[in-house]
Amino acid sequence: MYASVEIALLWLRGHPSRLIHLVASLAIATCSWLVLSTIASTISERAAHGQSEAIVVMAERKGRPLPLGHITTMEALDGVADVAYMTFLPVMCREPSTIATLNAWHIPTDRLRAVLGENTPVDAIRSWQAADGNLLVGSRLARECGWTAGVTIEPINAFNGSRVRVTITSVLPPGLGGSGDQIAYAHYRYIDRMSPPQDGGTFRVARVYPRKGVSAAALAATVETALAHGTEPVEATPSAEAESLMARFESVGVLLWGVAAAMGTSTLLLFASAFAHAAAKRRASIAVLLALGFRHRQIRYGSALEIAAVVVAGTAVGAAAGYALLHAIAPLTSLHLGGTRITAGPCIAIAAGGGVLWLLSALAPLLAVGGVQPTDMNAA
Repeated sequence: MYASVEIALLWLRGHPSRLIHLVASLAIATCSWLVLSTIASTISERAAHGQSEAIVVMAERKGRPLPLGHITTMEALDGVADVAYMTFLPVMCREPSTIATLNAWHIPTDRLRAVLGENTPVDAIRSWQAADGNLLVGSRLARECGWTAGVTIEPINAFNGSRVRVTITSVLPPGLGGSGDQIAYAHYRYIDRMSPPQDGGTFRVARVYPRKGVSAAALAATVETALAHGTEPVEATPSAEAESLMARFESVGVLLWGVAAAMGTSTLLLFASAFAHAAAKRRASIAVLLALGFRHRQIRYGSALEIAAVVVAGTAVGAAAGYALLHAIAPLTSLHLGGTRITAGPCIAIAAGGGVLWLLSALAPLLAVGGVQPTDMNAA
């Protein structure tokens, strides 16, 4: 085995430019596959679950608060599974001019992840639920306001100048907070008590979740009809997450898979042709090794180790780059995709693809070694 390792190192050092070219090509392909497949998987997953998403209910006259009686009416409608609702309170996070908006939610237990984000850590949700005065803060907002987890703060209520005492229980990891990580989640009951008198007992936005098999569009029409004659008519629409964005981009997921597959195929062809060409050029050097006493088996192992080293190096560099890139773009994609996370699927595909790449690239060199004899030292 030692002799085979030496042969592999000899051939790796003999063509540094080819080595760099192959490692870089595989790294780019691996990075692209990891990023594109992760985004495509996220899009496909959200598109598949889009029909079960909530409809969004707001006042027909934009910006107007709605009475809590609307919530009772909506909860009683056929086809409604749950209703989550929120109001908001602007506070000074950095005096005198930096404003942070506290989104104060009442969320049914079964809908916590749907509202707070599927990838929000469980311990963060539990700590937020522990008390009405707790706050769950997106990473970017925390950075802009200078807020840290575990600290009790008293920012100024921008409506009336009073102090709002809240405890920051958790700062969400980048990419998991939604809306560019600039959301602060508070509790409805707590913030409602601090709202101006005219806004008490009201909400700004509701998410109405349909029962299984109920069309979001049909339920939106039912909600609008039921509240059409109330003191404040509403506008109910399937959420952008449920209908517009994911419906449009479901086909983009297919396109991303196609691009990733094309890059994988081109990388495979590049490796196979590069090592087949190298095997043909090495006929004389293989003959010299045989004449010096090396065996065909040792040379075959050397070829296999050479190719394996290139595949492992390119895959490792590409995987690291892909992970770093996904982490870097997480704040930009969180608004529409939520948290993108690397799942086992793409990682398994990379490992399997590396094995296939090694096997197909090694076929020509391994076969070529068997056809060389010591007398072929003068081969071109």
